[in-house]
Amino acid sequence: MQTFTTIAYKNRGLAYFSAKDYDKAISDYSEAIRLDPNYTTAYIDRGLAYDEVKDYDRAISDYNNAIRLDPNYAPAYLNRGDGYFVTNNYDAAIRDFTEAIRLDPDYDRAYFYRGNVYSHQGNLDSAIKDFTEAIRLDPNHARAHWSRGNAYYDKKDYEKAITDFDEAIRLDGKFAAAYVERGDAYDKRGDFDHAISDYNNAIRVDPKFAFAYYNRGCAYYDHADYDAAMAETSLLEQLLEKMPPEQKASLIAFSAGSFWDRAHALRRLFAMRDDWHST
Repeated sequence: MQTFTTIAYKNRGLAYFSAKDYDKAISDYSEAIRLDPNYTTAYIDRGLAYDEVKDYDRAISDYNNAIRLDPNYAPAYLNRGDGYFVTNNYDAAIRDFTEAIRLDPDYDRAYFYRGNVYSHQGNLDSAIKDFTEAIRLDPNHARAHWSRGNAYYDKKDYEKAITDFDEAIRLDGKFAAAYVERGDAYDKRGDFDHAISDYNNAIRVDPKFAFAYYNRGCAYYDHADYDAAMAETSLLEQLLEKMPPEQKASLIAFSAGSFWDRAHALRRLFAMRDDWHST
């Protein structure tokens, strides 16, 4: 039974969560659960806090308990599905998102999350269908437009991709990733000036967004502006020095065998050019 004390612990946990003090949030949620082991939403909230500290096994366990207590609570399936997704259990994630949709057919986030799994699996038509439904239910969902744009981009339908990126940027003018992806679509379409403009805008709204520098460097290189590409390499190296290890590993993995290889070749070319100029 939820008493004033259990509710107080849960509410203070919510305050700690909002302040991003996840350890204290977990502690308060745990106390609320100790006082009331049937407190469904306390399990949900503690699971979300475990997600934030990347303790996905404990998060999934909490969502399991929430579902055990209330099998018809759609958000529990949504959150557990997200936990399965980030731990690469894609089939289980799709099952949970599908169950959330069955319980709440207007649950736009469930369509959006399931679309992300389909997109990750390369099932682009199913992804587009889910993103489209998410957008129908919430036309102001900038990330749904962005994600559908990415799916269209992967299908090489650059016009539709640009249209979705346009809408994502209209809804959120500081959406740096949407500028980058639209820049990529423009570049694929051969519109170099618009591509560079979008990479510049991405850097304007997020000066630490390394992928924007990387993609701009690729565009400069592909259009034989080697001085600009070389300058981009130096900017990227400065960002990498300050980047958290996880983000650094992601960028290096993304760029392996492409721009970095070309950047190293450029370094050798520039060194040779300096030698030529000194003779």
